[in-house]
Amino acid sequence: MTCPDAKTDVSAALLAGALGLSRKRVEQLAAQGVIPRRAKGKFPLFAGVKAYVAWIKDEQRRASKTAADAGLKSARQREIELRIAEREHRLIDVEEHDAVLDEICGIYNSALVGLPARMTRDRELRARLETEIDAVRHQVADRCEQRARELRASGASGATGGDDD
Repeated sequence: MTCPDAKTDVSAALLAGALGLSRKRVEQLAAQGVIPRRAKGKFPLFAGVKAYVAWIKDEQRRASKTAADAGLKSARQREIELRIAEREHRLIDVEEHDAVLDEICGIYNSALVGLPARMTRDRELRARLETEIDAVRHQVADRCEQRARELRASGASGATGGDDD
């Protein structure tokens, strides 16, 4: 078979073979105006291949643009969801949360530290109470530190699965 020149007209079947398509698909593309058609079911080979390649490239560009648009739409949707969650008080700033937690823990810690002195003048009992209270305070501080590390590492709160005592 010889190579046709740029002005050669071919059948739909021959053009389909050159493009790796079915004859029916070539007819569909011609009906859509993607591939030029000559009279009597003939197609310009060179112009048909060139038009098909341009159409494929345009499809790829549109698909790429569509994917980028979908990503932007998804990001906007996420932003809207976060704003709504914040307005509904289901979401707060981490620094605001930490400030409230620090304030509450400070009050609780002060109350615990002063408890032995308020409860007894017995130095031995006071020392034992202080030891027990210090142990609880250290346990709470260790758990808080552990959770803070987990949150920084993951960016989410997730359950620890440990006991809460």
